Amino acid sequence: MSGRTIGLFVVLGALLCVPALGATFHLADGKVIEGEIKRQDPTSVTITFDEGGVGTFERGDFAKETRVEVFGKGPAPGQQTWGNMPMLEKIMVGVMVVGVVSTIAAELWFIAAGFGVSTGWGVALLLCGGLRNIYGAIYVIVVAIWFADWHGFPPEIAAAMIAFGCLMGVGGVLFIFRHWDRAQGPVCLDILGILMIVGSMLYSM
Repeated sequence: MSGRTIGLFVVLGALLCVPALGATFHLADGKVIEGEIKRQDPTSVTITFDEGGVGTFERGDFAKETRVEVFGKGPAPGQQTWGNMPMLEKIMVGVMVVGVVSTIAAELWFIAAGFGVSTGWGVALLLCGGLRNIYGAIYVIVVAIWFADWHGFPPEIAAAMIAFGCLMGVGGVLFIFRHWDRAQGPVCLDILGILMIVGSMLYSM
């Protein structure tokens, strides 16, 4: 047997005598462990450490890169994605999107209706009198009354907030009452959009 062959056997024997090292796992808290996966399920993994001992870790215990290597890129069990979302919930998401688009379209239509009456009305609704201001005014008034009634809010500040809220929405309200024939379309569309948004939100609760 040649010396080269004997040397090859010696190297192979030395390699077989060296204990095998496992993979390196990076944890979310910055620690690094080395070992081999002993048991794994979709939510956790049990690792035999190179230095001895066994530990069980959840998906969230690992850093992102290690989590992807161990569990893959798919969602965690029970995590809802668009792919596993029930059809009715997908429909509700679509309803909400349509509702939001409808309210935006109604606001633009309302401003365009103001310009259809006169440039002055159009500019007024564009700057401070659209449907958005009416809802903002209602919100400010309700908050002022609620704080004054339940939290001992100074009545002077509450009155100032209510007055400010009334001024916020006065332009849109006046336009609705004076030009209902032009305002009824965007107002009805806006109400429909709000009902769609509220309905989809109530369904998801």
